[in-house]
Amino acid sequence: MSCLLLLISATSARAEISASEAIRLFESGDTQASAYLNGIETGLGWANASLIADNKPALFCVPEKIALTVHQQVDVMKKFIRSSPEFATRTAGQTMLFAFQEAFPCR
Repeated sequence: MSCLLLLISATSARAEISASEAIRLFESGDTQASAYLNGIETGLGWANASLIADNKPALFCVPEKIALTVHQQVDVMKKFIRSSPEFATRTAGQTMLFAFQEAFPCR
């Protein structure tokens, strides 16, 4: 039981990395950063799908014919950070969400 509590407390103590750090790692060729960013995008996509299935407004609306690559996800985030530099130090997940909302608004 004490090992489980140690594992839970160690896991919850980690903070999500900042958007700028995630982008830096991705651009350096770090495959884990690529998978991490892609995982955030996948999670946001599932959250959107769940909202739509419940007849609630989507968080953002990527056109149906577009499948974003990790490079494109990073480009969207970088553009957003240029216009809102305070997001460089916020979490990668929060920054990606706000960047997608700006880049892909729902009409």
